[in-house]
Amino acid sequence: MANIKDVASVAGVSVATVSRYFSSPDKLSKKSTVKVEQAIKQLNYTPNLLARNFAKSRSSSILVVAPLINTFFFEVIQGIQEIAKTQGYTVLLADAIDTKADSGDYYSMLETRLVDGIIDFNASAQNAKSNREGQNNVVTLCDYVENNASPIISIDDIKSAEMVVDYLISLGHKQIGCLSGLSFVNSTRHRIQGYKNALNKADIEYLSKYIINGDYSLNCGLEAAKEFASMFPRPTAIFSMSDEMAIGLIQGLKAEGLRIPEDISVVGFDDISFARYCDPPLTTIRQPAKELGSRAMSLLCNMIEGDYDEETLLTPNFLPTDLIVRASTAPLKSP
Repeated sequence: MANIKDVASVAGVSVATVSRYFSSPDKLSKKSTVKVEQAIKQLNYTPNLLARNFAKSRSSSILVVAPLINTFFFEVIQGIQEIAKTQGYTVLLADAIDTKADSGDYYSMLETRLVDGIIDFNASAQNAKSNREGQNNVVTLCDYVENNASPIISIDDIKSAEMVVDYLISLGHKQIGCLSGLSFVNSTRHRIQGYKNALNKADIEYLSKYIINGDYSLNCGLEAAKEFASMFPRPTAIFSMSDEMAIGLIQGLKAEGLRIPEDISVVGFDDISFARYCDPPLTTIRQPAKELGSRAMSLLCNMIEGDYDEETLLTPNFLPTDLIVRASTAPLKSP
């Protein structure tokens, strides 16, 4: 069986370079990385994680706490897993929507070293545990609050929501409904703020009756469609805080006899793979799903290794989003 010295010999690099490939790959040059990867593949080498973990008192596992009701997060988790695999970590998954689970139990796994770190999609849950010992290796992903207790990898939900509502307003829409997300998720609050900001800039009155609370599911969109369709005056456009809800919303509005986008324009958020294939294809905000996951996992690896700059950790890392215009939106028809 090949060992790390064999990899170094075949790659033509030092043993330290191979070791660094597994512990801090960002410190290697692209040339060295390619050499080591080719040698690993040639020798079919697998690092001795048991010996490494024993020496470092580690579990070689990380816990991801995510609301699995939203399919968008599965692509984010793929990004986490891709980096975790290269770094020799096993990913454990917990559903943040599971009301039977106590988040304190999850964080106790970090205290007792059952996991080496946690990636949490719920900033509020993490902040509630922030004063407990042994919880430095935590990254907040796709969520954030002011004075967040751990490093943030996310998007700017306020600006992204503002961008998509600005677009609807540019098409002439003034009566704009909003299908919101789960109330306990901070991104819901941020996206509502972005929605309000856009209305305020355009001097459009904010009406709470145009807000329907959702849970990210297709069925929620179907049910909300009936309520939106019965409103008077009815919204001429609707901002949905997830693509999955928007797809259900479109089907529900069509079942009510309304045309999309001739009667009502609909926009989503996430740009999941199904968004381009629904009828009509969905206008939405594209989040860099895999990159969000890979950035969070790379940061967590650096934290576990103690290889980070304290000041950098305190600065939220917001990745850019894009407005993807498709056929579910159109200019407001003249009366």
